[in-house]
Amino acid sequence: MAKKILYGLLIIALVFGMLFLGCNGDPIIDDPPPEDEPGTEDPLPDDDPIIEDPFTGDTALNGTWVDCIHNSNIVWVYNNGFFEFSMKGSIPPYDQLVKLLIGTYTTTNGKIPMIPTYIYGPHLNSILDSEWYSIDEAIATVKDLLGLTDEGVDEYSSAFKQLEHWYYLIADETLALFQYLEGEFYLYNTFYKIN
Repeated sequence: MAKKILYGLLIIALVFGMLFLGCNGDPIIDDPPPEDEPGTEDPLPDDDPIIEDPFTGDTALNGTWVDCIHNSNIVWVYNNGFFEFSMKGSIPPYDQLVKLLIGTYTTTNGKIPMIPTYIYGPHLNSILDSEWYSIDEAIATVKDLLGLTDEGVDEYSSAFKQLEHWYYLIADETLALFQYLEGEFYLYNTFYKIN
């Protein structure tokens, strides 16, 4: 127990140091890809239900957050309960930022459970087409194509469930995101706010 407390204090000290010192240099963001590039189309159908209740979470998250560690290759956009995750280098075109995941989130006391709703096919598995899939469609398609058992599907979809166990801390224009796994907090990354 004392060892866990010591590790927790070390992580908190590291995060506060990173938050107050910030990232080195300015974030490097290329121009966004043209609208016809993969991952830029709006996957939501016109009749997709809209959340009725106004967002009551932490609006300090609203904006575009660019990672400090990986030279701006990871970007999170938060906007009143909706999020987008983009990455450069994981799928073609490798030199461009591609939107890969969208969904909803809430915030309570530093916790930010995120529920993915759509994923860009190639990001989940290279056997999927370059189009947007609901999470359920993507998992069902991968299950059929790979012949996964129910246990295999649970293991495959666990990455989405892990997003429900994230925490955040904001200081000035810097965001730290943490994962909470198996009773431990892990620093995922720190980000600059660019707008």
